[in-house]
Amino acid sequence: MTTKDETEDDRVVSAVKDYMRLLDADKAPPIDVYLAEHAEIAAELRPSLEGLALVHRAGPAPAKPLGVVSPDAEFTAKPIGDFQIVGELGRGGMGVVYDAIQLSLGRRVALKVLPFASGLDEVRLQRFRNEAHAAAALHHTNIVPVYAVGSDRGLHYYAMQLIEGHTLADVIHEMRDAKPGGSRDTAQPLRSSTIPQLSATFASGDNQSGRRRYFESAVRMTYEAAIAIQHAHQYGVIHRDIKPSNLLIDSAGKVWVTDFGLAQIESDPSNLTRTGDPMGTLRYASPEQASGQRTILDHRTDVYSLGVTLYELLTLRPAIEGDGFRELLNRVVEVEPPSPASIAPDIPPELDNIVRKSIAKLPAERYATMQEFADDLQCWLDDKPIKAKPPTMLERLTKWRRRNSGLVAAAVGMLVIATLALLITTLMVWREHRATQQALDRETEQRRLAEQSFQQARSAVDTFSDLSESELAYRGDLQDLRRSFLETSLEFYRDFLDLRSDDPALKSELAATSSRVETMVQELRVLENVSPLMQLADPAVQEELSIDQTTAANLEVAIAVLESERRSLLNQNPGGLSNESADMTLLFQEFDAFVSQQLSDAQLTRLRQIARQRRLPFTFKTSEIVAALELTRQQRSEINRIIEQTRPDRRDGPPRDGQPPRRREDGRRGPPPGGFDFGPPNRFNKGQPPEDRRGDRFGRGKGPPMHDFGGGPPRDPAHQAATENTVNEILKILTPTQRQTWNMLVGKPFRQ
Repeated sequence: MTTKDETEDDRVVSAVKDYMRLLDADKAPPIDVYLAEHAEIAAELRPSLEGLALVHRAGPAPAKPLGVVSPDAEFTAKPIGDFQIVGELGRGGMGVVYDAIQLSLGRRVALKVLPFASGLDEVRLQRFRNEAHAAAALHHTNIVPVYAVGSDRGLHYYAMQLIEGHTLADVIHEMRDAKPGGSRDTAQPLRSSTIPQLSATFASGDNQSGRRRYFESAVRMTYEAAIAIQHAHQYGVIHRDIKPSNLLIDSAGKVWVTDFGLAQIESDPSNLTRTGDPMGTLRYASPEQASGQRTILDHRTDVYSLGVTLYELLTLRPAIEGDGFRELLNRVVEVEPPSPASIAPDIPPELDNIVRKSIAKLPAERYATMQEFADDLQCWLDDKPIKAKPPTMLERLTKWRRRNSGLVAAAVGMLVIATLALLITTLMVWREHRATQQALDRETEQRRLAEQSFQQARSAVDTFSDLSESELAYRGDLQDLRRSFLETSLEFYRDFLDLRSDDPALKSELAATSSRVETMVQELRVLENVSPLMQLADPAVQEELSIDQTTAANLEVAIAVLESERRSLLNQNPGGLSNESADMTLLFQEFDAFVSQQLSDAQLTRLRQIARQRRLPFTFKTSEIVAALELTRQQRSEINRIIEQTRPDRRDGPPRDGQPPRRREDGRRGPPPGGFDFGPPNRFNKGQPPEDRRGDRFGRGKGPPMHDFGGGPPRDPAHQAATENTVNEILKILTPTQRQTWNMLVGKPFRQ
């Protein structure tokens, strides 16, 4: 439950924030008028508004001695605690510093006041307290002492010794103006007695002794700051914001360390100063501080910041330069600054080594303590050997790598790729060498087995060819298979010719055998074209094609002549591979030409459709249909499976259910020699010997012919049903386009 006091506090805070917005917009009414509008909380609100108005409206005025600027007289009337404000000295991220009088002691002090708005932020308020307590706990001749800490009218403050002098930032600015060619700003001259002396020595660019004295003065000031910071480190306080503007130099030339607003205190339980965020002025922040690496942030971050300050004192140029936050941050973290000697060649090499060691990017490469840094500075002043050494070649390469990390990464990547490529190439060469060696080791054995393997291969192909003639020549439904066998054999013979081209005798023998096989293949191709024509001996086919009686008689005579001539050629050359000749092919070609003259194109097309129907389901296995339907390997395998599973047993097919194959009277399988057995004799085959039907070529024969090329007799209904079932199963695996092509190839059903 919210109490009355909490409600009033909320109203006070809300009223103060509203008044702040009015002040920022230059629309704030007088305090008394605003309090009258909030009469219920006027008593609690007045101190806060007076403090807020004091901090907000106190601003710069015309220059006064020692850089003091007087605030508006309205806000000097009331003191803050025991201190009466005289003027403003400067502003920073952690507060406003005023020139003030401590009323109880009558002494001038520097009064640092936390802005009222920051006082509302608990984190900022705690940091302000830490700064005051850290500075108050340190007692050193070069650290600005703290006199008092307190709060009044809602303002938090602490008082410290007022240093009559200027910051090292002012010294550097003055030196730049004093440099030959520099543009001095005479409107606001520096009043410290040390500054003109430094300016005079630095301005004489050709005076080596003058330059040496300036370098000694810069080193002596840095030494004093290092001793003071080492004292803070001994008490567990890391300044974390060392920079020229936080190092004061009084009229006697003594250096004072001030502004512990960002100090890290090892005993601080609140952990407010250990967030790991980049803090302080980025140009002077250490790489680990700028990148937020809290775990490695220690006293060496102050070594880096003081080294960068000395770098700027010696060269009058910032060690880290860049436009914009991101570029500056990248340079702080990644880019090695140029050596001081490369900017100012007259800087002594030992002093150059000291600065480079103090500003090393890696904390481990810097001085281990601020005391070691101070000792090397003192050794240089005393002309004694220093600990800092010039970087070795390895260290130079390491720093060059950090400065060119992108180039190094690309080079390393290319090197890795090249190494991998070399390794892979070496492995490949080794594998090839090993394979070659193994091949050489096997060469003798391969030579011994080569001839034997060749003879075995040739014997296998010869047997393959013989079987295609002796076993398949009498199976009309296997002529496509026979043709495949012969074509495969032909390819093997051609390969043998290539392999044994260096053996003239064997080459001649293989060439003759190859020629005979090729002749058989050509005959099969001609026979493939002639087979459908043999259907013309069937009256049902003649009727389907509307062939007149004269043409039918001529065709029957031609078929008889073809059969007679073919059987005559086969009887003249019995024995298989050695009996084929060009006469058979010429006979088929003449018959094909004769029939083509007797029939029209439409009749020939329908005749081939009938032939395809009569050979079902084996029509799907012919090379013509395979090519026309563009059957895939999977579809062809599936068609073979369907035919094997669905077709009925054939009388001349393979043995079924353990039955032995049908034998001829001479003991061999299949029909008697002399031709293809596509079915038993029909009404045109009366059993007469061929001599009774020989006659002349096409048209003058005696008696009706007997043909054994195509189709066979009409099938019985059961066989016809089985064939239709097989065809339907095959059509299921065809695509719509293939089925459409199939329908065009077989035409309308032919019913006998």
